[in-house]
Amino acid sequence: MRHQPNRGERARPHLRSIARTKTIDAGFLLGVQQPDAKAQLAEQESLSLEAFVDPGVRDLRDLQWISIDERASRELDQISVAEVLADRSTRLRVAIADVDVWVPQGSPLDQHAARNATSVFTGIASYPMLPETLAVGRASLNEGEDRLALVVELIVDPDGTIQSGAPYRAVVRNQARLDYEEAEALLADETATLPAGSFSPGVGEQLRLHEAAVLAMRDRRLTDGALDLVRAEVRPIYDNDRIVDLVVVPPNRARTLIEQLMVGVNAAIARFMSSSALPWIARSQGPRDWHGLLELAAANDYALPDKPDRAAFGRFVQHLRTIDPQSFSQLQPAIARLLGGTEDLVIQPGEDPPPHYGLALNGYTRATAPIRRYADLLALRLLKAAIANQPAPYSVPELDDLIEHYRERGRAADAVERDMLKLYGIVLVEGRTSEVFEATVTTANDYGVWARLDHPPVEGRLVRATADLVRGDRIRVRVAKTNWERGFVDLTLVL
Repeated sequence: MRHQPNRGERARPHLRSIARTKTIDAGFLLGVQQPDAKAQLAEQESLSLEAFVDPGVRDLRDLQWISIDERASRELDQISVAEVLADRSTRLRVAIADVDVWVPQGSPLDQHAARNATSVFTGIASYPMLPETLAVGRASLNEGEDRLALVVELIVDPDGTIQSGAPYRAVVRNQARLDYEEAEALLADETATLPAGSFSPGVGEQLRLHEAAVLAMRDRRLTDGALDLVRAEVRPIYDNDRIVDLVVVPPNRARTLIEQLMVGVNAAIARFMSSSALPWIARSQGPRDWHGLLELAAANDYALPDKPDRAAFGRFVQHLRTIDPQSFSQLQPAIARLLGGTEDLVIQPGEDPPPHYGLALNGYTRATAPIRRYADLLALRLLKAAIANQPAPYSVPELDDLIEHYRERGRAADAVERDMLKLYGIVLVEGRTSEVFEATVTTANDYGVWARLDHPPVEGRLVRATADLVRGDRIRVRVAKTNWERGFVDLTLVL
């Protein structure tokens, strides 16, 4: 029997319903609604993989492909396999799901995907960009299933130097699906935490080969001046549909492995596309405040050129990292703020690619998540056309319009996800007015002071805050008032 709130008692939010409503209100389609798209899905049920395989497609199903993703994720965009070559270099193959065969350009299903442009992950529920039967079924690189993919090969020398060959199409089969925690246990040789017989011995060896190669690639980029920021993720924990905790999930070896592998693969795709005669989509990061970087360099007895220069910036970062590694780790967030965010840009044939300062790369793209991001699906189609020496499937103005729409949809998805994470935190601290929480001041300005609790990681505004608080101060607080409908937490300082 559903609990009925007493008079004066506020009803608790139904989180799944709120997530659904927020996603719909943000303009996302949940499920296929257009009759022609439904008809296209129905027609695909009678199609087999062989319908899309031509003589130029390689058969790589016998390789020991593995995937690593979130435990709850069912959308598997890429799998990979590693082998050591005679000269001690490592060949890394990464297979990216060929979503395009199921979602042809201009088809009703493509129009559905373009409308959404991105999957929305609210924590308690996920809303895929593609129809679910594709996102977690026919298009996903599921364990034990034969799938078409685009394969990118990297030859990684022991010192991290990378050689990449031309991408190609192949039929692949995921031999082992791992989540990050399982992969971490295998990397740390803590297999006692896993059910007996979960994975063959070869899976652990694959992970170790992967890790050695990607860490060598990362170290090479660090030498070139890449930033190495630690990104902790906040994850909601549920009991059925009830939020019970918010935990900070720090990076582990498995997450670092996948992050660095994707950097290497996307950089290789950017190099290939840059040498082609087709337009492509670059992911760039330039300095938002070069003057601020000049001041930071001068404060550290280093001279940067007056105008932005990616190579000079890289040398500066490596200088700071070398002379005082401990101080550099504290400087990195400030450097990242001066760089600003990343941006997707359409690059015309023959045009120099824009640099990515944070990754210390002179060309970068994102093509490894075509199930979840429409920009990646566009990049995949451009890559397929370049491989086949075919004309570009889009004009530059068409790509510009599609990327602008993707940016807008991405901002909308981010807003939904932030709102839901904020809601989870408010629900967790609601009514806990007698507890004292350790917290850190996150903002202190003329508009007020905000602080984030250590656990759960919830941010609130201090009422009657003292004037001498500054960002980074450690304080103790109590929850004074919450309102999940209006989305706020009020805190009081414990002196």
